[in-house]
Amino acid sequence: MSEMEIFIVVVGCTVAGAAVLALIFARVRLGQAEDSWRKLADRHGLRQTNEWEGKKALVVHGDLDGRPFLMENIEVGGQQKQVQTQISLQLSNRLPADLFFGPERFGKGIFKKMIVGEEIEIGDAEFDAKVVIRADDPRELETYLTDERKVAVLRLVENKATLEDGKILLKAPKELHQLQELEFLLEEMRAVARILDIRR
Repeated sequence: MSEMEIFIVVVGCTVAGAAVLALIFARVRLGQAEDSWRKLADRHGLRQTNEWEGKKALVVHGDLDGRPFLMENIEVGGQQKQVQTQISLQLSNRLPADLFFGPERFGKGIFKKMIVGEEIEIGDAEFDAKVVIRADDPRELETYLTDERKVAVLRLVENKATLEDGKILLKAPKELHQLQELEFLLEEMRAVARILDIRR
């Protein structure tokens, strides 16, 4: 066997070995995620499933304090697909119309208006610098946005979550599989929901 043939065999074995290790690592991580998601579901009276809406997917869903809860992994991106965890907690339909809270990401200017739309500022410099707000009726928003709710909204945006379409929505930049991290986010959403929701 020539040196070139030996080199090709060694490189081929190395690449194949790396591919096998990557597959093993992915299976182990998936197993950890399923275990963590199942434990989270069990602790909070939710359901964990590996199929959702006819597709194979890791999902936790159910009622959390009487509010619909959904946690799922979604694929994002074009050719370079990436898996992210998305968590949502539906609030009541008694919120101000078309209410949106989200982290301030765009600064000021025409570009921001194109992306975000017409933003409402409440006159609190620290709050306005951190939070994007939209609502149909600024007066209704003013009544709704108590000091306690402002603190809850700041907590929401610190976790990179939004309130939109009547639900708290968190899109993690990666797939979440650590139970401690999942518990923290669920409890944060639960605490914020209790303050932001209007129930009778």
